[in-house]
Amino acid sequence: MEDPGFFDIWGTVQRGSHQPAVAFLSIHQPRLAALEIRKRVNCSAVQGVRIPILKEVGWQVVLDFRKSPPHWLPNIMVMQEACHPDSFAAPSRFQSYCEKHDYYFGGCCGCHVCNGFFVW
Repeated sequence: MEDPGFFDIWGTVQRGSHQPAVAFLSIHQPRLAALEIRKRVNCSAVQGVRIPILKEVGWQVVLDFRKSPPHWLPNIMVMQEACHPDSFAAPSRFQSYCEKHDYYFGGCCGCHVCNGFFVW
């Protein structure tokens, strides 16, 4: 049996906002080396690549984050844990999207939030 779903928040760092993004990720992703965080932030800010901002969080964290995102994060993408934005980029690799919850998910069970099968 599958466990209730967690969520990952991905985003693109605003150009010129490297320092606050690095500081945020250093706190919220402590398992990553400082150099890796800097690489990801630079790639995001310069090339517009989405990077993971928060991983394996509950839905309430998603709601709070959407209400007040960091100034350096102009857009976010909420996904089912362990999914990657590239999984949704090509029609041949299509996964599902819930317009009501602005949430991307995989699998055949539908939106975890609509179904109530998620970590609050």
